[in-house]
Amino acid sequence: MGVNIMHAYELTKNDRIVLKNLGIDIIDDNRNYWLVRTQGGLYFDDFYFDGFIGIEWDEIVPENEIENIDELKEIVEEKYPDETRIGYVAGQIFKFVNEFKRGDIVIIPNKDSKRFAFGEITDDNIYIHELTDQDRFQMYLNDDESEKIFLKKRRKVNWIKTITRSELDPYLQTFIYAHNTIVDLNPYAPYIDRTLSSFYIKGEEAFFIQRVGKETNIPFDDLTDLFVYNKSVIAFVNEHIECCHIDRGDIISKVSVQSKGPVELKGPILKVLAIGAVCMFICGGHIKLNIKDGIEIGSDGVVSLIDSVINAYDVISTHQENREISELQEQYAECKEKLELYESLVNTEIEINEQ
Repeated sequence: MGVNIMHAYELTKNDRIVLKNLGIDIIDDNRNYWLVRTQGGLYFDDFYFDGFIGIEWDEIVPENEIENIDELKEIVEEKYPDETRIGYVAGQIFKFVNEFKRGDIVIIPNKDSKRFAFGEITDDNIYIHELTDQDRFQMYLNDDESEKIFLKKRRKVNWIKTITRSELDPYLQTFIYAHNTIVDLNPYAPYIDRTLSSFYIKGEEAFFIQRVGKETNIPFDDLTDLFVYNKSVIAFVNEHIECCHIDRGDIISKVSVQSKGPVELKGPILKVLAIGAVCMFICGGHIKLNIKDGIEIGSDGVVSLIDSVINAYDVISTHQENREISELQEQYAECKEKLELYESLVNTEIEINEQ
């Protein structure tokens, strides 16, 4: 039995370099999540192709943070005397100017919410975009531009991915019906995180996502086989990875498979990392550690763990009698076929150097 890794593990600089090269995301605990409406899809293309999000009420153009929302309400009332939703307008502007920050995730829907774009805010501050001749020409070319109000208050966004409504995580379906211009989606953070990443670290836990792609009804036995496979992977880790032992109860599983959806494994960082690394090898993936100046293999940590997984797998797979690995590969192949699993972190050969 190997040495049990402590549940709480603080990532080092070396760890972060290795994880980045492996494509494993490290998510800030303080990241916020927002839905920004596009007025029935009217602004979706502008937001997406020009890399920004914007908000109305252009008579109010704050260039810095607004510290007092009551003062902002007075400004709204002064600039828009016919507005009956003073508190609502002030609240929306206050969120956009004060509460959005770099690294936050923003989601925008297109017309009829058939498609959603997920992006990351890239700047802590808003910027003011004045109407240019090019903007006027573009508005002239598009028939629907006559319905638009030009949006001056903007934030830069790097769009990460788009998905269809049918691909949306089952737990994210409810926010579609929110009608505010800006909606706080922090209660949905776990489901947005796993939509954006199949393998990530947040706080003191790591998350490994297996995505079931089968759209028709799933037989009970087929889904059970995936859990049996995962249990076999954990047994492999406990038997062959000396620096890691996974105890009963260390790993939590969450299932959101409604014909199609994610199966989530979460737990202590190094333990979930060991499971994910072994799964990657079973799927046919490769990791090549080329340790250069500035990165050392210590007695514990991410580099040591990955090195142990590589060595253990290489030793076992080179034996003539490597039935254990063959059985794991057969289990995975059967699960992949029956559940139409999307592969994660496979067919990837990574050379890790100092950065």
